[in-house]
Amino acid sequence: MRISIEEAEGQLTELIELANQGQEIVLMQDGQPSARLEPVIAVSAEDRNAAGADMRKPLRLASETNPLSQDRRRALLNEIRAMAPNPPVDDVPAERSQDFLYDEDGMPG
Repeated sequence: MRISIEEAEGQLTELIELANQGQEIVLMQDGQPSARLEPVIAVSAEDRNAAGADMRKPLRLASETNPLSQDRRRALLNEIRAMAPNPPVDDVPAERSQDFLYDEDGMPG
């Protein structure tokens, strides 16, 4: 069933009953579907408590359950170091990087 929001305002109780009986209720705004009424599926207290208990369990890191060996750790660090860019050999040190702005007497040129 499609009904405008304006019409639905006066019939909300009836529309909720229809939705609970399984009928699809679509609220229209400016001729376009805007919202849908549908029944809420009841969850037992037991199911709700079980889900909450799972969420309260502490998280375990992979390293706690399956630690890396010393050799594997060393190899992994070497792989990461190999990915890092090497500094350029002809790089100008920071204290000399702005020398082109000054003349031989140290005055702005």
